[in-house]
Amino acid sequence: IVGLSCTVVVFSLPHIEASILVAGVTLVFLVIEAIRLHSSQARGYMSPVFAPFLRESESHRISGASYLLVGCLITSLIFSKYTALSAMLFISLGDPIAAAACTLKGRVRVWGKFFEGSLACLAICIVVGIVLSRVAGFPPLGVLLTGAVAASILQAVPAWINDNLTIPIGSALVMYLVGLVLH
Repeated sequence: IVGLSCTVVVFSLPHIEASILVAGVTLVFLVIEAIRLHSSQARGYMSPVFAPFLRESESHRISGASYLLVGCLITSLIFSKYTALSAMLFISLGDPIAAAACTLKGRVRVWGKFFEGSLACLAICIVVGIVLSRVAGFPPLGVLLTGAVAASILQAVPAWINDNLTIPIGSALVMYLVGLVLH
């Protein structure tokens, strides 16, 4: 929901205004996150509200939503509107689909993650790329498909940085670089 909300903002507003709004929301979210993590009294009040949205491992550390917001913010600030929008859709749709596929069909592990999840992420990111290419016409399909592959690889590779941060930034960077080469 967080990633799709950022995507709607970036799509709906002019790029500068969208980046400012995403920055404001990210700042507020990070302040709330800091309070949640550093105050046991505040955590007691916040737990009933946030617990349904947090993994057990996130109860005493930064949530995936925080990483996602920061990733979307950085992507929005650095890259063009449609490159940022594409990367945000890859993380917002590809990563949850990968998680669902792992839960339903995950059997083969590669790099500690389920291969079926990586394939599901790749499939949804390719569909997103094709739809964006047809609807927006930019970035070009080849650039979008390369970004889809990059997002899927970043989702699959074990990393010490949360993939909610690396997928949007990394896939946008790959699309930007491929766009430079192709044009």
